[in-house]
Amino acid sequence: MIKMKIKFLGTGASQGIPAIGCDCKHCRSAKKNKILQRERISILFELENFNLLVETPPDIRGLLLKNEIMHLDAIFVTHGHYDHSAG
Repeated sequence: MIKMKIKFLGTGASQGIPAIGCDCKHCRSAKKNKILQRERISILFELENFNLLVETPPDIRGLLLKNEIMHLDAIFVTHGHYDHSAG
């Protein structure tokens, strides 16, 4: 049996949460409460000897450093939009 861990590095929208310049209820709440703040989407699948990163948003470097991820074996980008592939 192969064990796999899934680590959500970012779960926010294309601009992150809170969005710069946004004054909606959700973004206002996130500005006040750090727990509600979310980075742009990225997921790491950790298998026994294989790390697969899904999506590379523009802030991927910070996400990798923050989560102490120093090795990747593969990267999968679902589509070419900037918020998925600019990193």
